[in-house]
Amino acid sequence: MYDFDLLEMDFDEAVTMLTQYAHECEPVGIDAVKELYKDEVLTTEIENNVEKYIYTYNEFLLSIKYYDDVLYKSLDELMAGATPEEVAKKIFYGDYNCTFPYVRLDGYGYIKSLQEYEVGREMIENDEFLNYLIDNNADFDKEDYSELIKATNKELKKVALIW
Repeated sequence: MYDFDLLEMDFDEAVTMLTQYAHECEPVGIDAVKELYKDEVLTTEIENNVEKYIYTYNEFLLSIKYYDDVLYKSLDELMAGATPEEVAKKIFYGDYNCTFPYVRLDGYGYIKSLQEYEVGREMIENDEFLNYLIDNNADFDKEDYSELIKATNKELKKVALIW
């Protein structure tokens, strides 16, 4: 909770340090809880369930107009309506591996394959996407977390009053 060792201090020093610490503690707000939720809950959830979040990630990419980054589960889905020559060219100049579960177009319009862990890492490292998940209620019930915030702030006040 704090970065000093009370056992190495005499009583007066300990009281002074804790009083100062309690006064420096800022009340916990929804932003701090969102950050904790992103770091502790969402990252683990995404790492373990990449497939579950693909649709939402694609929705997010489309909402910010990153059309080339949209992920597809098959080459047929990505290249629907393309001629065989176009497909061959996009594979030849791209980075395609038929054993990888996801494909997309790279920045040059060629096909790029991605493994599941690459997609998961991309989602986790995209802070805008994590905020999008929270804002669109990805199991983040603000009422539940407001109770946690109130309890934490109440606990901080108790610590300040004790010392």
